[in-house]
Amino acid sequence: MIDDDFRRRWGLPEEDFDKRFQKTVYRVLAITDNSIEVEESKLKTLAYTAGASMDTYVCGNSFYSWEAYFNVKKYLLEAKQPPELAEKIENLLKCYGILNDSQKERVVNTINDGNIGIRIIKNKDGDYITYPQGEPMLDEKVVDRALLSLDGESAKEYKKALNAYASGEWNESSNGTRRALEEYLRQYLNNKKGLKANIETIGGFLKEAGVAEHFRISIVNQIKTLENQYNSGSKHNSKTQGATEAEYLIYSVGVIVNTLEQLKVL
Repeated sequence: MIDDDFRRRWGLPEEDFDKRFQKTVYRVLAITDNSIEVEESKLKTLAYTAGASMDTYVCGNSFYSWEAYFNVKKYLLEAKQPPELAEKIENLLKCYGILNDSQKERVVNTINDGNIGIRIIKNKDGDYITYPQGEPMLDEKVVDRALLSLDGESAKEYKKALNAYASGEWNESSNGTRRALEEYLRQYLNNKKGLKANIETIGGFLKEAGVAEHFRISIVNQIKTLENQYNSGSKHNSKTQGATEAEYLIYSVGVIVNTLEQLKVL
C-alpha cells in the first residue's frame, strides 16, 4: 500500500479511513478517466445492473447517437461507505465493454491495496465479486481460495455469510456458513444428505481415498465440532458471539473447503 509504506518510514500514525477511502476512489478514476465513451447498449446494461435511470450517469451530448459518455466520476463519488462502493465497482466490472481487461485488473488491485474494507476476486466462473475485507493473509489464503472452489448454492450461501458479516448480522452470517458447508459436502459427496449425516459419509470417503487416519479423523472432528456449535448456536436462534465468532466460522468453513479441495488431487 503506497501510503502505508510512506507513513511507516516517517513514523506517522495510520491515515484516517475517510482519507484512505477518498484516495482510493480517485486512484480508480485515474485508471478509468472521469468519463468513458461507450456504446449506448453497454451503458444500458450498466443502468439495468445498477437499477438506475438511463440518463443518471450520461454526460456530454451524445446520448441519442451510437455512442454515449458514461460519467464515471459521478457514479463512483456517490459512494460514501465501503458496501456502496463495492456494489458500484462490482457492477462496473460485470458490464462487458466499459473497461478493458487491463483496466479491470488495475481497478481490482487498487481496491484490494486500498485498505478500505473491500476485497475483490474472481470466482470459479470467472466473475468479479466483492466481499468485506478481513486480515489480508487470511483473506488471500482462506476466503479467496474457498470462493474459487465453491459454486452453486454453496458459493451463494458463503457470500451471504460474508455480506451478513459486513452488515453486523452475526446470526445470519453464522447460518450462511452452516448452509455453505452443508451444500458443499452435498456437492463434494454427490448426495442430498444433511450436514450431520454427511459427517460419517465424508469419513468413509476419505478413508477410501487413502487419506492418513490421523488426518482423516482431524478433518471429521473439525466438521463435528462445527456441527455441534451450529446446533447449539445460530441454528436454534441463540446469540452468535459477535464478530469474533462469525469471523471464526467464516475462516473455519474456508479451511475445511480448501483442505477437501486439495485432497481431491492427491
